[in-house]
Amino acid sequence: MAAIADLCGTRFVNVGRTLNMVEVGFTRGDDEVRLHVQCPFRVVRHSKVLLGSTDYLYPLKAHLDRTLAFDRYETQFDRTARLLTEMLGDGLPVREAHLRDDGAFHLAAADDLRIEVFPAVSGPIECWRLFVKDSDKHFVYPPAADES
Repeated sequence: MAAIADLCGTRFVNVGRTLNMVEVGFTRGDDEVRLHVQCPFRVVRHSKVLLGSTDYLYPLKAHLDRTLAFDRYETQFDRTARLLTEMLGDGLPVREAHLRDDGAFHLAAADDLRIEVFPAVSGPIECWRLFVKDSDKHFVYPPAADES
């Protein structure tokens, strides 16, 4: 899927979530490119995981109910995503993009920052979607039967 390779040259500008879907933002000139991830995801620097998709299961305050923390966006994921987005400033250039046949991929950005996505479902359930905001171009994994 050339859409992943086309992320080279974009700038990684933000990360967050809507419910349990990770949202990653990139820019390319005036275009806003979005990645929606509904499978395991992580951001790694050197050998340290900075952010993982299941971090939203862990409340910032140990006494807070998991469901309440999740609904209030008061989880480990939310705090770390905000800090990471602040750290990105104007964004980091994406230098490498590698997609495997099984839909897993990783992106390498400046400052040894990596975004890694791992589809982990056996059925035809959407794992990730890449699109240009305000465009009808959407790239989905796995592709619908009529797209493959």
